This record gives sequence, structure tokens and C-alpha cells, in this order.
Amino acid sequence: MCKIMRHEELSGLIEHEHLDPLLPDDILEQLEEQFLITQEVYVVVCNSFKLDSVQSALTCDSCRVTQMCYFLLQCVHGLLTISKNVLGSWSKIQRITHEIKQFLINYQHFLEKIIEDNPVNADAVLKANLPCIRDFMNYIMMNPDPLPQHIKNDCIDLLTRMRVTCHSYFTKPIHKNLKGTYSKLGTQEWVKHNEDVCSELLEGVDRHIKEIRNLHEACLKELVSKLHAEVLAEYVRKMMKKKMKFKDEKKQQQAAEALCTNNQKIHTLFTEAGSNMKGLEDILPKLAELLTLKDPQCIELQLVTLANDYPDLSEAHVSAWLYLKANLSASQLKKIKKTFAMYHVQTEESTVDGQDPFLSCRNFFSKVAIK
Repeated sequence: MCKIMRHEELSGLIEHEHLDPLLPDDILEQLEEQFLITQEVYVVVCNSFKLDSVQSALTCDSCRVTQMCYFLLQCVHGLLTISKNVLGSWSKIQRITHEIKQFLINYQHFLEKIIEDNPVNADAVLKANLPCIRDFMNYIMMNPDPLPQHIKNDCIDLLTRMRVTCHSYFTKPIHKNLKGTYSKLGTQEWVKHNEDVCSELLEGVDRHIKEIRNLHEACLKELVSKLHAEVLAEYVRKMMKKKMKFKDEKKQQQAAEALCTNNQKIHTLFTEAGSNMKGLEDILPKLAELLTLKDPQCIELQLVTLANDYPDLSEAHVSAWLYLKANLSASQLKKIKKTFAMYHVQTEESTVDGQDPFLSCRNFFSKVAIK
């Protein structure tokens, strides 16, 4: 009503600020409560329609699913906007937003159940729903007003987990099929035939990427980005398995050159396939440089630089990588690790930079599991 009274055509004719309330506060509160209950029910109905519609279309025409998602977003956004206009502020409608969080919880359970109970259709369902998850994420991040911060955080967390669930469904079989190639990394076979091992890895990855090409373009880039980080993390992990040592400078130099050459081939394949993880290009070259440095103080400085770029680099990672450099004495290793540990204490509280953590390379080493 206040919005109507402020309409420009009524400007100067009605001094709305001097009008007394049309209803006493207690009756107004009752009407607002009835209105909010009605709106909450409407949100629940819209949310149920979305999940029921997707479940009834398990052959999942991706276009149809995307249209249903867009319809739901339009309904929810329209409902929140109308509610705000009626009640006069975003704060009064925040309780409605709890239903959005509940919908996402149900949505997550729906996707998990599809994976568990309906493997025949899971591939199509997840491919069709990845764009929906992305649209919901964009909506919540670009429309902050209706959502209290804690609800917004919870919704983003739920959507992130849904995205991880969908991505893992596609990447786990890829890693399983690449297991034989992974087993050659960080071994004497890699030392002698690193180009052949790298080519075998690239051919396997390329074959699998072609199998998921029918994804929505933006979602394909996100999935390829995740796979890029995981493949490189597995490469580094295998190199840290302590199955080989480079005892002289010549072998260390050869290993460093092989790492850089492999790195460029891997990076080119993934970026051409759509990966947005540009920062991954620097990881293997920086690790390779540790193999060629002679002065322990230079090694310490390089580790400090690495820890600054990748705050999740741990002492276990450092120990496993320096194991490759067999000509360091026990005392030198102890001092290098002590210096790193001192610096690491100062930086371990560092947070990941402001970009989407999903696309950040600063948390790379958290993917490299060292036992």
C-alpha cells in the first residue's frame, strides 16, 4: 500500500506520511502472519513440483530440466520480491528463505538417491541437473538481499556439495581406469620412459573427456577443471611415494626437465579441453626447481615461496619431495625442514584468495594425500 501511495502520479495529491495506520498493530501483525504462512506453503509447493517433475522425467531431457529449474527460480524470486513489497522490508520475509534451504537439502538427497538406486539413469540425470545447480549458485550469490547470511552460507555449502557429488560420479571411474598408468609415475619406468608414460596418461584422459562432451558448456569446463586438478595431484602424489631417488646433479636435472615437459603437455591438453585452472601450470616447474637447486638456503627460499603460493603445503609434502634429492645430508634436510616448519606456523592461518575456492589453485596440496 505504501508503494502505491508513493506513486509519482499521486505525488503532491496525498501526503501519505501524515495518514494514520488503516489497521491497529495487533490486526496488522495477524494479517502479516497469515500472509507469510501462505507464502511459505507456496514455496514448499513450488519446490515439491521441481523435484517431482525431475523424478518423473528420469530419461531427463536436459532442456526440459533446465526449463523447470528456471521456472522455479522465477517463482521463488517473484514470491520473495512480492512479499518484500507487501511487508515493506526484506527482514520480515527472511523466515521464508528457510524453505529454500530445506529444498536444497531435499535436492541433495534426491541426487544421492538417483546415484544409489537408479544407476541406469544416473548419468543423464546428473548431466541434466549440473546446470541447475550452477543456476541456483549464481542466483544465491547475485541476489543477497532476501537471504540472511547464515542461510546464504548454508545454501552455498549445500550446492557446493551437490556439485562435488555430481563431479565425483564422473571422475571416479576415470581415475579407476587410469590406475594402471598412475602406477608407473614415480618409478624407474617413469625415469627411463617418462615421455611414453606421459603420452599414455594423456591418451587415457583425452579419451574420457570426449565421453563427457555432451555436458552443458560451462558445467563441462568446471568438470574438466576438477579433473585437471585431480590428475595433476595424483601425478605429484605418485612422485612423492619414495620409490626412487636422484643421486647426482645430472639425474636431478634430467628429472626436472622431464617434469617440466610433462607438465606443459598435461596443461595444454586440459586447457584446450576447457579447464579454467590456469594456475596449475606453475606447480610442477616450481617443484622441479627444488631438484636442481644446490644451495640449501636457496631450497629454503624456494619452499617459503611455495608455501606462500600454496598455504596447504605441509611438512609431510616437503619431506616426501626432498626424498627425491638424495645428495642432501641428514643435517641439511633437518635444517631445511625446520626453517619451513617455522615459516609454516606463521602462514597456516592464511585463507584461500577471494575467488571461487573450486577454481583456486592455492589449495592444491590438500588434494595430494601423503601417508
